[in-house]
Amino acid sequence: MIGSLQLANAGGEIRPSALLVPLSAVVQAKDGTYGVFLVSESSAGEVARLHRIEIGAVNGTDISVVNGLQAGDRIITTGANLLKDGQRVEVLQ
Repeated sequence: MIGSLQLANAGGEIRPSALLVPLSAVVQAKDGTYGVFLVSESSAGEVARLHRIEIGAVNGTDISVVNGLQAGDRIITTGANLLKDGQRVEVLQ
């Protein structure tokens, strides 16, 4: 038998909604904070910009981002650990 359970927040606090992103998109900065690379437009074309985030719980191969991202942000999910801030990228999908 397999079950699933979600519990309401016992303290009655309202938690902010979180976005789920693949674990492969999250990188750790030198100062120990976490971030994702967003695709940004520049005069040279599309570039990767490191954007700091606050992470939450891991759910399988995804992780929740509780602060720092908005719905619709274009994040780099493959090869993020190989990128540098400001590096030119080509979006394939």
